[in-house]
Amino acid sequence: MRIIVKGLDKATDELKAAVRVGMRNGLELAGLRGEGIVRENIRSPHNNHPARVNTGIMEAAVASRVEDSAGLIGRAVVFVQPPADLYAGVMETGRRPGKKFPPVQAMLFWVKTRLGIEDEKLAKSVAFLVGRKIARKGIAGHFMFKRALGTLQTELKGIFDASGGRVLEEAGYGKK
Repeated sequence: MRIIVKGLDKATDELKAAVRVGMRNGLELAGLRGEGIVRENIRSPHNNHPARVNTGIMEAAVASRVEDSAGLIGRAVVFVQPPADLYAGVMETGRRPGKKFPPVQAMLFWVKTRLGIEDEKLAKSVAFLVGRKIARKGIAGHFMFKRALGTLQTELKGIFDASGGRVLEEAGYGKK
């Protein structure tokens, strides 16, 4: 989504600064909302498939705001941090049957966090079995990010309107 503020080139420096603050706040709120929606999607069923509750990936899903050096252009990014990033892509889009085994480290992390198996030898054995089943049968995608984007896009205008409006009011513009 691209946001363009018309007439800003004719505004005072004070008004431009207030708009920048409102946009930065909006980006931060949008990122946090996106993070929350992704986490909700991980916990919820999708396309007749059960919820893929996984503490590791839910804790690893985070939002970050990125700006250029002038603070003018920014974006909010929701991503999965290591080590859960090893299997987040497969959870998102799924995996066709007949492909090779998933990475052992990804499966080991999943077995330990999801199944709570702490014994290393047992965890490796279970990870192998789970990986073999995934290689044979595949898994359906859960699309937690894609669904989050669809939901968030319907909310973004309201987030930025509210954020920008609050900052402008605090700066003395708008309602008195």
